[in-house]
Amino acid sequence: MESPSATAHRRLVRWQELLLASSLLIFWSLPTNQDVNVTNVDAREGDDAILLLIGAPSIVIGYSWFVGSSAGIENLVIGSYLAMSKTTMSGPKNNSRHVICHNGSLLFRKTTKEDTGFYTVQVVVRPSQFEIETGQLRVFSDLPTPTLQTGKTNPVEDKDVLQLECLPLTPNTTYRFLFNNQTHPMTSSWSNTLRLDPVVRNDSGTYECENGNPLGTHRSNSITLNVLYGPDRPIITPYDSEYNLGDNISLKCSAVSNPPAQISWIVNGKTHENTAEIFVPKITAKDGGPYMCRAHNPATGTNKSRIREIKVISPPSSSLGLIIGIVIGVLVGLAAIAALVYWQFGTQVKGMVASLLSRFLQG
Repeated sequence: MESPSATAHRRLVRWQELLLASSLLIFWSLPTNQDVNVTNVDAREGDDAILLLIGAPSIVIGYSWFVGSSAGIENLVIGSYLAMSKTTMSGPKNNSRHVICHNGSLLFRKTTKEDTGFYTVQVVVRPSQFEIETGQLRVFSDLPTPTLQTGKTNPVEDKDVLQLECLPLTPNTTYRFLFNNQTHPMTSSWSNTLRLDPVVRNDSGTYECENGNPLGTHRSNSITLNVLYGPDRPIITPYDSEYNLGDNISLKCSAVSNPPAQISWIVNGKTHENTAEIFVPKITAKDGGPYMCRAHNPATGTNKSRIREIKVISPPSSSLGLIIGIVIGVLVGLAAIAALVYWQFGTQVKGMVASLLSRFLQG
């Protein structure tokens, strides 16, 4: 009975002989013009995957597969298949999960992440013709649903720097940040962080993130940012600054702010708290002067103010009105007299002028 060591030795010799023959074919043969391709494959970890050989001739001597992007390296041989004898020989890189199919394709059973890489096939058409083609296998794991995290949800404009993180960070994974359900313009596909430096009011809204690989994408929880800002400088309406004695003054103050600003007025040294509108009826001369509106945002600790200078003027007196009325009356009377004189004497004047003109022309 033959010993196991002798059997193993004979198998080793047969494989080495096959490799030697394959190597000699590489050096002695010229490549063909056959359009041979190997499809690139993305696979889920644990699933079977196949690097499909396309375009090989129907009749060949055999196939040899190598780990990497080149052929003919002895210690990188996965195995060879001889078509005539339908014999498959394993090489040092065969891990028992590799299967060379009769059509020259390479099958991976129960892929692992370590299978990711390039693989090269040598197709021997006949002793003087061969083809070498490389394909890629990428093995991915199913990604977990990501979690979006950040330090603050109520940052202050132009003061806080905010970083949003899409966790966990996994290799060979793309990331996308969404703002109000649209891709954020600062998204970087290979970064799981989004940095807002500094935060501005337009950053308020809803944020989400996605992680993805060729197997699919997953979306995270949502976070709503409420950026605190303001107040901006107040606006006082209406814009009038001159009022007559006895008029009513009604001024309204507003300021852009989040949260809404607390509005107060300071008029003639007196403070009117928590009121956006101030009303002064039947003003007198002492009601003129500066009217200051102050806006305060307790969340940002910011104050802004604006001053409206009010001028109280006196209307025209009644005696002056009487004088003006008399003058107008006199002027109207003089115009009436002039019209009457012209009506009575205008015909006679016209006759005299015509007579004088006729005499001048005849003489």
